[in-house]
Amino acid sequence: KYQGTFPVHSALCFCWHFGTLNVTAFNLDTQNVLQRNGDPGSLFGFSVAFHQQLNPAKKNLLLVGAPRSKHQNQVNVTGVVYQCDLIKTSERCRPIEFDSEGLFVYKGINNQWMGVRVTSQGPGKNVMTCAHRYQQWSPSPSLYVPRLVTGQCYLLGDDLQVGKEERTWRRVVCDSEHLTRRQKDPDWFSYCQQGHGASFAKDNVSLLFGAPGAYQWKGIVRMELLDNLDISSADSRETGDIDQFNMKLIPLQRNSYLGFSIDSGMALLRQGELTIVSGAPRGGYSGQVVFLKADPEAQRSLSVELILSGPGLASSFGYDVAVVDFNGDGWEDLAVGAPEFFVKDGLVGGAVYIYINSKGNNWENIVPTQLLGHKDSMFGLAVENVGDINQDGYGDVAVGAPYDGSGQVYLYYGSSDGINKKPVQVLSSGSNKVTLFGYSLSGNLDMDNNQYPDLAVGSLSDSVFVFRSSLCSAVFPQIILINKGCGMDNICQSNLELQYKFCSRKTQNNQDVFQSLAREDGVAVITPSEEDIALEIIVTNRNGDDAHQSHSGISLPDTLHYSSIVYVSCTANDKGTLIDCELGNPLRRDVTFYVLLATSGISLSTKDVIVTLQLETTSVQTIQPVEALAKVVFELELQVYGLARPSQVSLGENLRGESAITLVDEIGTAVLYEFRITNLGRPLKYFANASLNIHWPKENSVGKWLLYLTQISSKGVQSVPCSPVDEVNPLKHGWHDSSRKRREAEHEAISTDGFTFLTKRRKYKTLTCSDGLKCVQIRCPLLGLDSTAVMVLHSRLWNTTFTEDYSSLNYLDIVVDASLSLTNSPENIELKPEKLGTKVKLTVFLERKAERVTKVAWWIIFLTVIALLLLLAVLGFLLWKVTNIK
Repeated sequence: KYQGTFPVHSALCFCWHFGTLNVTAFNLDTQNVLQRNGDPGSLFGFSVAFHQQLNPAKKNLLLVGAPRSKHQNQVNVTGVVYQCDLIKTSERCRPIEFDSEGLFVYKGINNQWMGVRVTSQGPGKNVMTCAHRYQQWSPSPSLYVPRLVTGQCYLLGDDLQVGKEERTWRRVVCDSEHLTRRQKDPDWFSYCQQGHGASFAKDNVSLLFGAPGAYQWKGIVRMELLDNLDISSADSRETGDIDQFNMKLIPLQRNSYLGFSIDSGMALLRQGELTIVSGAPRGGYSGQVVFLKADPEAQRSLSVELILSGPGLASSFGYDVAVVDFNGDGWEDLAVGAPEFFVKDGLVGGAVYIYINSKGNNWENIVPTQLLGHKDSMFGLAVENVGDINQDGYGDVAVGAPYDGSGQVYLYYGSSDGINKKPVQVLSSGSNKVTLFGYSLSGNLDMDNNQYPDLAVGSLSDSVFVFRSSLCSAVFPQIILINKGCGMDNICQSNLELQYKFCSRKTQNNQDVFQSLAREDGVAVITPSEEDIALEIIVTNRNGDDAHQSHSGISLPDTLHYSSIVYVSCTANDKGTLIDCELGNPLRRDVTFYVLLATSGISLSTKDVIVTLQLETTSVQTIQPVEALAKVVFELELQVYGLARPSQVSLGENLRGESAITLVDEIGTAVLYEFRITNLGRPLKYFANASLNIHWPKENSVGKWLLYLTQISSKGVQSVPCSPVDEVNPLKHGWHDSSRKRREAEHEAISTDGFTFLTKRRKYKTLTCSDGLKCVQIRCPLLGLDSTAVMVLHSRLWNTTFTEDYSSLNYLDIVVDASLSLTNSPENIELKPEKLGTKVKLTVFLERKAERVTKVAWWIIFLTVIALLLLLAVLGFLLWKVTNIK
């Protein structure tokens, strides 16, 4: 509970009264700075990263890279990553002994600079550290290329050890595939120097690596899955396309150093879609930043979406990049460091450019806000997203200027307008012995459990510093603060409420569109597919006091997998089952956000899913959890199409009564009804049975035979008789088909497909099962249906019925209905309501004396041709004779 005096920051409104009171504000404490030191000359502090360890016990750690250090009892200077416990202030930092056997077995580890980059995925998740100067022995060494400086990165679990997960824990971008396929171009992948830029992607499932030395220092960016050994894992991707190794696909000059810095976001160009941002500090003569995405057509390629170019000449624009939502609008903005920017004859030395996102559009036309450093300060060498230091709902950024005296770090606050150009705080080491303070930065994590993010600063003088957020006080005479967001007693009684609904996500005009899922009995219905679903959550605080430190906890079942969040900032545990989302401090307006969920974990035994939603606040309110319930229904994508062959027929000359018929052929014209069933989903044999149901027009309205069913054949399904079986050749007179060829039978049927000689005055009638015909339902099981099946009903028109009962008509249409249905299937399996039925029309012409189209015997055609040739020869001879006589 907030009682008495409240912290004062830009989110609070206050009144002025006479009196005296201590006023508090958010700041980084410069009086109680935690310092850790490493071995001299080890470059302890070259990189830093906060890591909150949850396994085997919760522990707040600072990870520090010392690329010039060596492990105990090792001759090689491999580089070391240290873990520093931030609670036990007297404890020295301990080296991480990860993969102690595998780390030292590779050649080329001496001077590899392990620890040049160290980064954490978040609380309870993974850690990555890299060595960009790791040397791999060439598969075809020569005088000029004896060893290859490829670089390498290692993954560690939450406990800073190689975990049990099925994944590759050592990652090398310029691997044997690169080196062996391009042996004729050794300078393409010989000096990749992977690892200076490396990070965990914001989609929580991917890794990002930069290799600025690839393609003759043009550089590449590579994306790999974190869990890359799953059989269904997507392929790794990189610029230039792994399948092609085509440097022309990277629209940068040589020596651009693409991959030198890397970050990513889920709301840079499109909401909910991963966009990679990578700096190329020597691109385009001043430096460039490249936006990348997974190529929708090439499975192993990252494609370039847009390129931002820096101002000035040789400003190293893109030396560092940071994705931050500065104005709190749900769209991520971009901060780009240009540490070598200068103004001729001026006092400027370095710059940072702030690009405020315009809802994903027109990045090239955005005029960035310019933050400038002092002359020769290298301001912008390090740029870090430090979270929301002052808890006003806007992201903040820290900028390192290591050559500003002994080094300084500048802290800038975000605002509704983007960024405050004036730094709110300038940090220094406070020691004359420390140099290049601000060379590395890490933030956006609360390390002392006071709910406010802290900041770690590294240097190149073997020292690191941790600045903790605190409430600093000042005495002002005749001032009393009363928070207008609460009652007069300064006790906040909030009224948080939560609503939810399950949605589908579609993309229209490069924008996410969320639509409510269909409901049954008021409950949403989830249909598992490859597409993510979204859980829309709306949190309101109507008619309540300010809700401070408002969060939404989300607990997912094992059947739903967390993908990402749209519109708010959230963290998830390693399994993605527990998610914590920040809603505001205080919550000042309604908040709507979407949790994107994958349904790949839903099995056939899953009848429903329940997501538990719990609102939390430090204001006074008792909040009960909300259970978001949805039914699970598997939809089978079955479709049926039918046709009659031939579709237009004339009656034959053969007219016999039932007692006079001895052969099936004597009944009348043969017609085949063919039904093709297509299964666009998984094979039915694994979980469901379906059947084809045909309403067969057996007799007309007075009980005379109409279509006589002689046989049913099938293809693509198990051979199971259709039912009822006694409807197939029901007279059972021992009739059999004659031995005539099929072409002769078709000749008798006289197909008229394609002829359009009907006149408007002709009389006709349409016969259907719902319009007087006596029909029987034929049910044909589709057991074992995989992708396609064909069911064929062989029948005969009963000629005498047509001539006796319909002789007054010129023609008539007979319509046969067929549909699909499920039998003996689980209750959570349904048919997708698309093309589940078909109607097949047969046209019967009743004018027996009408002109027919018949075949002419081949010998008649042959004799006619011979006669014409002889006639032509005779005429030629006569003409020749006449000419000679003249």
